[in-house]
Amino acid sequence: MAQPLRDTLEISDFDMHRPCIFCGSAECDPDEMDVWVTHMVTWHGYKVVSDTPGDSKGERPRLIQLKQVGWSEHARFQANQRVQVKAGVLQREYAHRHGTIVGYNPATSEFAVAFADKPTLGVMLPADLEVSASAR
Repeated sequence: MAQPLRDTLEISDFDMHRPCIFCGSAECDPDEMDVWVTHMVTWHGYKVVSDTPGDSKGERPRLIQLKQVGWSEHARFQANQRVQVKAGVLQREYAHRHGTIVGYNPATSEFAVAFADKPTLGVMLPADLEVSASAR
């Protein structure tokens, strides 16, 4: 099931290795905290609020707190905005579906859209999306 972006997150190097809860990316590895944070900042619009180092004995984890701030004001859609996929989209399995914006890649201008049913995530250009009628 797709999850909307949360206002705040805490991640630690004691967390289990699992795909990103928002987009399924494998970059959310607690052994590679900096890669994980870069993914959350770049794709999901978070900023680091605090970064508390763990202890040298490994008894206390490194803990990073993140806050959802969105992405560029030039992006067509904002975090957690409800959208509908247009009929003419090349990826036919997404046509006419309603979803939630959970990511943005500024390099390609693509948005990650989470859906309630499978496939639960799609990456699409802004031209393939419109604000959902139920969100207006």
